[in-house]
Amino acid sequence: MEEGDVEEAIRELETRVNEIAAEMSADNYDLIQEPAFTSRLAQEITTEIRRHPINAGGVKVEVTSVDVPSLGSTMEKDIGADLYISVVRRDREPHVSKGMLVQSKWDKTIGDKRLSGQMGQMIDRSSDSYVWAYGPNGVMCGKVYHTTTGPALDNFKPIGGLVADGLRCTVGDPRIGRDLRLSRKDAMRKKLRELQANAGLSFTLVRKHP
Repeated sequence: MEEGDVEEAIRELETRVNEIAAEMSADNYDLIQEPAFTSRLAQEITTEIRRHPINAGGVKVEVTSVDVPSLGSTMEKDIGADLYISVVRRDREPHVSKGMLVQSKWDKTIGDKRLSGQMGQMIDRSSDSYVWAYGPNGVMCGKVYHTTTGPALDNFKPIGGLVADGLRCTVGDPRIGRDLRLSRKDAMRKKLRELQANAGLSFTLVRKHP
């Protein structure tokens, strides 16, 4: 397996995620609540990449979306996130498992008073916390960071770049990575309940069997 194969797969994933997000945003902008759109977007990314798999040389990308709607919207207040992202590298030894927290908003509600509190709750749990801003033509993400006056956002970029950087292991928090000893579904559900997020999206880079 060549490192070039890994980067090719990651770049294709980045492009595909951005394309799916743009199409979903164009069809759903401001028509449904953010958590519902977040769940729908996660499911669509999973469906489309499973339908058209990403393979490059000796590696492939596996995507899974999980919902735990029974948590209820009130649970979100405790952690500030409505989406948990898992990024895993099984193509290398030792395996790498990291996580990220996301709060989603329509772009025109980024100034919502609740957001500052939600960002503060997320970053208190993990430094790898982000806000996804849903616009009419795509989804941008900004990183949450601390300032002397409270949490703020910076470095906005399309969400595909965040996923790609997660698999490059340049972002992501190993403290909230999913448990690789469990099945993916069980590990994701366990992590969603632990982090009190209603939706999860898992990206795993694995070696292709000969």
